[in-house]
Amino acid sequence: MPPHGAEPVKEARAPHGAEPVEEARAPHDAEPVEGAALRAPTFAGRVRVVDCKAMPYPKHPCTLLFAAVVLLFPTGSAQSTDTACPTPVVQTKSGPVCGQRARGGPPLESGRDVHAYLGIPFAAPPTGPRRWTPPAPPAAWRGVRSASAFGPSCPQPLPDGVAVATSEDCLSLNVWTTDPEGSRPVLVFLYGGSFVSGSSAVPTYDGTNLAATGPSVVVTVNYRLGALGFLAGPEPFSGNYGILDQQAALRWVHENIAAFGGDPARVTLFGESAGAMSVGIHLNDPTSSALFRAAILESNPYGISYKTREQAGGYARALIEHLDCAEAADVTACLRDRPVDAILEAQQKVPMLESLLLGLASFVPWGPVVGAPPVRVQPNEVPIGKPAIIGTNRNEGALFVALQERAIGQIGEVR
Repeated sequence: MPPHGAEPVKEARAPHGAEPVEEARAPHDAEPVEGAALRAPTFAGRVRVVDCKAMPYPKHPCTLLFAAVVLLFPTGSAQSTDTACPTPVVQTKSGPVCGQRARGGPPLESGRDVHAYLGIPFAAPPTGPRRWTPPAPPAAWRGVRSASAFGPSCPQPLPDGVAVATSEDCLSLNVWTTDPEGSRPVLVFLYGGSFVSGSSAVPTYDGTNLAATGPSVVVTVNYRLGALGFLAGPEPFSGNYGILDQQAALRWVHENIAAFGGDPARVTLFGESAGAMSVGIHLNDPTSSALFRAAILESNPYGISYKTREQAGGYARALIEHLDCAEAADVTACLRDRPVDAILEAQQKVPMLESLLLGLASFVPWGPVVGAPPVRVQPNEVPIGKPAIIGTNRNEGALFVALQERAIGQIGEVR
């Protein structure tokens, strides 16, 4: 759940009778920023400079020339001095990005400048045939990609009449750094929300002040939610897609964060509620745990057991039934053909009997399952093998009391 004081993440939905809000999608083929003097990576102590403003060619040939220089001098990370970009242009494995400037720091201090690179894709869009598959690497882009706005939030069921962009094409992350040069500690944050809601774009999760105070490099991550992120049971639905998204983001950090001034050997993974539960999973997975050094778990309910794939099958069968795919010749194709709104509606119709029989494991209807990568065992069955902080948030129970009072009031109105 988001911390107290955070605005709820709201989905782009129009009121009944109004025109629907179109899903926002970030382009994968970004236009280059004009007027860039791009510094290629160093090789044997040499630096090559390409000044696009001084060249008598259109912007695309200049971009291609820069790409050729990068291929010829492949070591190090490429950055730029760019009169059109307010931040240094940082070269990622998929292409260069231009961010926006911010200022932050501890209270009562003047603060320092921070460079924010927002909405950077770390995986391919999990749409069409990629729905309910592990994340694939992102496509490379031509030119300097604008990274000045958050990417869309992942689809989630929220009230009608609100207008915040959501899309299945949501696997992006955000980086805040005081300087792309240097080698500072890295903090990677995973949001909570019972694995059915949340977003890295929530204002409370803005990394400006944290990056400026350290100073450190701060990363926040989107991951798939609800049935789209955790459908498990019958083949080929193995579940844990949202957890694999987080792992892909950690891999992106390991491969790219040095270009933003971060030290890939000093990464701390932290999260709250469902984010903390996710951190506990990554601590126990050899592939994930190799990608960070330490962990912080805020309000992690280690006492809640995860369902097995067989136990999760009841939820999957109910979803398939509600989406009218049970009798389809190809159930998988039928589900992948269903619109997002239909899936979000169906995922809320959980099988009550199975939930009662599962007990505490039903507290998270759509969440990780044990026995499918990367969740090998129940997290509380394995000792934590890294430096870690585990704690709770003050007064966090007030949120659940408020929700309970609201639910009781609604029941009373029905009666």
